[in-house]
This record gives sequence, C-alpha cells and structure tokens, in this order.
Amino acid sequence: MSVAEILHQIEALPPKDRWQILEHTRHLLEPEIPESFTQAMSEIERGEVIELDDALKSLGS
Repeated sequence: MSVAEILHQIEALPPKDRWQILEHTRHLLEPEIPESFTQAMSEIERGEVIELDDALKSLGS
C-alpha cells in the first residue's frame, strides 16, 4: 500500500478516528516533536482554543 493510499483512507475516516491516528503518530515521533507543539495539539483536542481574530481583537481593546 502506498503512502497516497494510506492518506486517502485516513481522509475518509471520521474526525475522531483521524485524531486517534494523529495521537498515535505523535507518540511514535515524540522525541522529534517540540513539547510546545504537543501541548498545543492537546489543547486543540480539548477545545481550549480561540480564534486568532478574536484574540487579536481582545489585545487591541
């Protein structure tokens, strides 16, 4: 199976399953991934993010 075929199959999965693949891949590559990125991905998964435009507006106030 080629990488393109694998990616196509991943794209066809529901979002929850894609997140599981991302988490598993992240653990495989963990030594190469900066901790700040890992932390940010966890925050995104938990829904602890805000839109960039909203954040910038609150800074300008």
